[in-house]
Amino acid sequence: MRRSHVLAPLLLVVVVARGQSPPGHYHLAGSLRTLLAPGASAGEATGGVAFAVTLTDGGSAVSDDAAALASPAFPQPLHVRLDSLAYGAGHLTGRARFSNDSGAILEGLRLDLDSAQEEYRDKDDKGQEVLRTRLQPARWDSPHLFGDLPRGAPADTLVFDVGGLGFVAATAKVAVTFRLSGLAYERGVDVPGAAVQQLDVDSTGRLYVGDTVGNCLWRGPPEGPFTKLAGLLDQCVGMAVDRKSGMGYATVTSNRLFQRFDADGKDLGNLTFEAAGVKGWVHHLRADAAGALWFGASGRLVRLVDGKIAWSLEKLGDEDIEVASVDFAADGSAWVVSGKGLFRVSADGKTVRQVATGDDWHPGRLYAPAACEVDATGNVFVAESGKEGEEYWRISQFDAEGRVVRVFGRAAKVPGAEGALLEGQVHRPVDLAVLPDGRLVVGCDTQEGGLPLLVFRPF
Repeated sequence: MRRSHVLAPLLLVVVVARGQSPPGHYHLAGSLRTLLAPGASAGEATGGVAFAVTLTDGGSAVSDDAAALASPAFPQPLHVRLDSLAYGAGHLTGRARFSNDSGAILEGLRLDLDSAQEEYRDKDDKGQEVLRTRLQPARWDSPHLFGDLPRGAPADTLVFDVGGLGFVAATAKVAVTFRLSGLAYERGVDVPGAAVQQLDVDSTGRLYVGDTVGNCLWRGPPEGPFTKLAGLLDQCVGMAVDRKSGMGYATVTSNRLFQRFDADGKDLGNLTFEAAGVKGWVHHLRADAAGALWFGASGRLVRLVDGKIAWSLEKLGDEDIEVASVDFAADGSAWVVSGKGLFRVSADGKTVRQVATGDDWHPGRLYAPAACEVDATGNVFVAESGKEGEEYWRISQFDAEGRVVRVFGRAAKVPGAEGALLEGQVHRPVDLAVLPDGRLVVGCDTQEGGLPLLVFRPF
């Protein structure tokens, strides 16, 4: 329903104090530009639900359609309240407040200015009056984060100022569109008795779990239940699925070999490290689109093709290699978590770029990164283990260029010190997986309780 507003005086850009949301460094809210670590930049958010503020009569009349925002990611609409809307001197100002009546836990909420479209009167080639559209150079200071919202909780009130707008005699109206994006916590899933070491997904969307307690690989739909696919010779330390062939690989603690399985879990024989030319121990596996295996081994990043080393790196730039996780972009390049940093490595291993590093809670820094995963649009999710006793777990999201999109995970409340885990709280993340439909699965260590798999649906 479109609503009209009584015009108010122009407002200063201020964020009012937090209401009922829980405090904590990992529950960030405010202008993303002011929250970023030095040297980091804000990236583009994908997806989202849109609403518009429309200016007519030279800007003297203001209305909006933001009463309720619907998305397949949550069962009920998310309610938005806009008030004190006003236009003057090329600026639209007002206040926005979100109330989470969606029925879902919403995490990493972010508000972007999408566009400003002017509708104006013009003449066609026959001299008849027509309405045409064009974009105006709308701008504001930065995307805004609202953090993580439990069911029924309000977010901070955002006081916003959008500049670059204007009216001429021919202008009929200007529609300023905003976009709210984030992730809805969908469910926690149990894998009874399992301790997650690594996750992967096949081409049909089935989820694979490398179990370091049960010494096996599990497989099932993301909602569960899971069945045991294959037994391992010892504790799982690495696991990968080749989405092209369906073949599975695993490495274990006590044997210097790759165990190999077909799509039904049938043993296809082992490939020894010696036969592959691999020195040391392999502790993380991932298969790229061509079926090549990437992994870390004794301070090296290795790419294995047809059972032989195609190339290996001893350094990522100037940094020693401690591979914790690898995943791939559409162009075949790899995103690599190593040591304290996130790196982009070309498919041939010749080009390396460091994207983020450093023990710091500001977005754009990584607190003990543990895993990374890339979605179909190029977004890179990084699970952070935090600094024990000081900072706790979260997920940082970067865009395809390595710019910061958001952080989330509800990790403001510390288990043990203040009670049980919150619903939808990321706890000791060990690996990530993105499903074909875009949902994100976080694999967690459950020593503080909770469920080993948390499923989030981006919107």
